[in-house]
Amino acid sequence: KGAAIRKAKADEFAANTLPIVRELQGQGLSLRQIAGTLNERGVKTARGGTWAATTVRNIVARGNMAEGGGMA
Repeated sequence: KGAAIRKAKADEFAANTLPIVRELQGQGLSLRQIAGTLNERGVKTARGGTWAATTVRNIVARGNMAEGGGMA
C-alpha cells in the first residue's frame, strides 16, 4: 500500500511538472539546461531538492510512460 501511495504522488508530481519541462524542451534546451532553468526558477524536485539532468530525464520518462509511449 505504501508503494502505491508513493507511486501515485510521483505520478502527480510528474504530471504537474511535465508541462514546464516540455515547454523548455520545445525551446531546444538540453536536460542539463532544463535542470538549471528549473533550479533558477526555484522549482524543487518531488523530494524538495535541486534538479539534475537525470531528474529531468526521469520526469520525461514517467510522462512518456503515462502517455503510452516508451522511454525518452
